Amino acid sequence: MRLIEQIITLKHCCQNREEELRENLGLTVSEYNCLASFPSDKTVSGSELAGHLHISPSRMSRVADALARRDFINRTQSGSDRRVQHYELTSSGLRLKNDIRKSLEECEAGLIARLSESDLADVEKGMSKLLEAMTLPD
Repeated sequence: MRLIEQIITLKHCCQNREEELRENLGLTVSEYNCLASFPSDKTVSGSELAGHLHISPSRMSRVADALARRDFINRTQSGSDRRVQHYELTSSGLRLKNDIRKSLEECEAGLIARLSESDLADVEKGMSKLLEAMTLPD
């Protein structure tokens, strides 16, 4: 199998695992991505979060509306600019974020358990080299 085919297969395997996790948690792709990448201990602006997620501010607003309705985030308006929204996790949101982290750690532990120490070291080195090569400018 060619390298690009292996990368695509790996991507599909990861997407399938994330899809199963999202479905178990009852989250959409955008909700999952937002919660998984949300800083646990701070308030962030909508534009900051949208930039981090690579989505438009209007899309971020819709995702935030859905998460706020489900009591996973609190939203406050900036005192100096009514257009600016700030978000923070609620206790329910923090628990859900921790559930996501725990599920990902369990997935990783399962993968590690199936590899010898030597194979794991080779995979980690190979993944580092691959990521480096993929992020270099063309």
